[in-house]
Amino acid sequence: MFFNVTDGLSEGAKVTLNGIDLAAIPDGSYTGTYNLKRWSNTVTVHVENHQIVDIKIIDDFNAAETSN
Repeated sequence: MFFNVTDGLSEGAKVTLNGIDLAAIPDGSYTGTYNLKRWSNTVTVHVENHQIVDIKIIDDFNAAETSN
């Protein structure tokens, strides 16, 4: 049971961004989603001076929480 609850958690903590050229991204806030196994997250990423300066979790969905 414990494995089912944590399945995908360690992979999600190690997410890397590939193929994104921050030099081409204008300053601003961008919203996106990430899905892996039973985890789904919506985040807002804040970019200033071509750097990610903040990431806020807007929605953190855990499939096990809704299965009860």
